[in-house]
Amino acid sequence: MADIGEGISTLYDKIPTNMRLLLEFIGNKKAPITEKDFTQDELLEIRQRIMEQAGLNEKSLNEIKTAYESLSSRDDSSQGFGVLEMNPETGQMMETQSAAEAREETLQSMRDRINSYTETQDKVSVFPSKGQAENRPMFYETDRKPSGYLKTIKDSFTSPEKNIDTTLHNFNAVKNADNSYTVTDDYNWNMSEGERPGISSLLSTAATDPEGFLNAIMRMTLPQRSRQVEINLPERR
Repeated sequence: MADIGEGISTLYDKIPTNMRLLLEFIGNKKAPITEKDFTQDELLEIRQRIMEQAGLNEKSLNEIKTAYESLSSRDDSSQGFGVLEMNPETGQMMETQSAAEAREETLQSMRDRINSYTETQDKVSVFPSKGQAENRPMFYETDRKPSGYLKTIKDSFTSPEKNIDTTLHNFNAVKNADNSYTVTDDYNWNMSEGERPGISSLLSTAATDPEGFLNAIMRMTLPQRSRQVEINLPERR
């Protein structure tokens, strides 16, 4: 009996991550989703996305700092116009904010953005690739083209990118003191009442769009269920 149990467990582990987590979600498994639920290639994909987003954040920070230094060093606060608006009564343009005030407002906005980046430099918010939708996981991307059942199944078995796109959504990654990352998310299909798809949407996707079809089913049947994601990525050596 032990051999049968081990065989079933081994077979279950061979199910693609996105399908396995979906089955557990339908079965109302409560335990958080952790790094143990993903393959090594999928964990590498998660790490790669964190690194790419962190690089983009650093680039944006450097660009803002450069623009701030350039603007703050210029001695042009008394030159030119500030903010001009049309007077509705006269139809003439009038200055509603001086050049110096407009300049200081821009500088303050830049300072706020720099402080925001600096204060959250150990936190990275990662967004789905390829325009995946804002409201969750499995099998739904706003800008994608339906790939059909065979390709969807094949990609689930062979593509770490596909599995991460269809399990994690907008996730946060916090860098810890030991250079590891803690990844958090909520695995769910939460939608407001007005956004839930109807029967017509379900039928229109059933034949050719398995991702859209399954996403619609989950929105209709389990819109309030959720499962936490808590993934630990140790420092890469």
